[in-house]
Parts: sequence; structure tokens; C-alpha cells
Amino acid sequence: MSKAEAEEKSLKDEQYKVLDVARPLLYLKEQMAEGEDQNSPMAEAVDVTLHLWDHTFYEITASCRENLLKVSDPKFVSLLKEQERFNTKQCGALFGSHFIKEMVKEATNDQKFRSIGCPAG
Repeated sequence: MSKAEAEEKSLKDEQYKVLDVARPLLYLKEQMAEGEDQNSPMAEAVDVTLHLWDHTFYEITASCRENLLKVSDPKFVSLLKEQERFNTKQCGALFGSHFIKEMVKEATNDQKFRSIGCPAG
């Protein structure tokens, strides 16, 4: 396993651990919103915790994107640092599932070329 693959696995593991925290937090948030606890210190603590969770999950996801770009095309890593350059929809198009599918397709083709001894590209 390469260093990049090991880092990707580690980041994914962290992402899943952080996701596990979301369900109980969202349950608490829902319970607080329905009852008389809406404006309680507990409801405020749940809101703050959800914001912290959101920030943590975002940072791990951003690290996954950066790791992928460092391996695939390092010259584009700087795009991740300029958050105001792209809106949410554009970021999804750049780094969403379509991007990942194309990366996998290209990597698969490169592997096929290598296995038959042809230079890729």
C-alpha cells in the first residue's frame, strides 16, 4: 500500500468515526426542538456540538480531496486553498462523484496500458 493510499484509508476511517457521532447529536437536536427544552442550555450545547462536528467533518473531507489531488495532479492543490473561487455547485462538479468516477476510469486505463507495456496518454 502506498503512502497516499494509507493516508486515504486513515482519513476515511476518521470520516466514518466522525459520522458515527452525527446520529445521536441529530436525535438530541430533534428532541430539543420539539419539547420545552428548545431554549435550554442543553439545546444550546447540542447546537454548538453540531457546529463543531460540521467543522471537523468538513476538514477531514477537505484533507481527502487534497490527498487525492496531491497524488493525481499536484498542480491543482492550490485550487482547494481558494475557497471563494468556486461556488458550492462548482465544487461539487470539481470534486464530487463525477470527478472521482473519472479519476478511477483514468487510473484503470493507465493500469491496463502498464500491464501491456504501452506508455499511457
